[in-house]
Amino acid sequence: FSWRSKKAALDDFRSLHTGGPYGIYDRITDARHDLMLRELLDLHPDAGEKIGPGVDYFFVGKTSDGDKFNVRPNATGVWIKRVDGSEVDFSYRTCINDNTAESDAKEGLRDAIDDLR
Repeated sequence: FSWRSKKAALDDFRSLHTGGPYGIYDRITDARHDLMLRELLDLHPDAGEKIGPGVDYFFVGKTSDGDKFNVRPNATGVWIKRVDGSEVDFSYRTCINDNTAESDAKEGLRDAIDDLR
């Protein structure tokens, strides 16, 4: 898979959970979408942790179901259902955007004060 820009890639992945063919908690069933996500997951800096014992399938989930704060109450994203039945959120943005030491530090600081927000 390739896109002409990062924005085009982000838009393509965003369309899976925002205004696209899948609703909240729907399994992502299109073979092309599944393959796109599997290939992108390999680029995640925490791929081993995200994959865990193995990916069964991807689905659309609510951001608020995870351990991160959500920007909007109805925010959605792509989630992983593992073969052992566990679930974990999957940030395709992390895979597409270049992480820098500065962005990692900012994320760490956000996590540190998350319960105070």
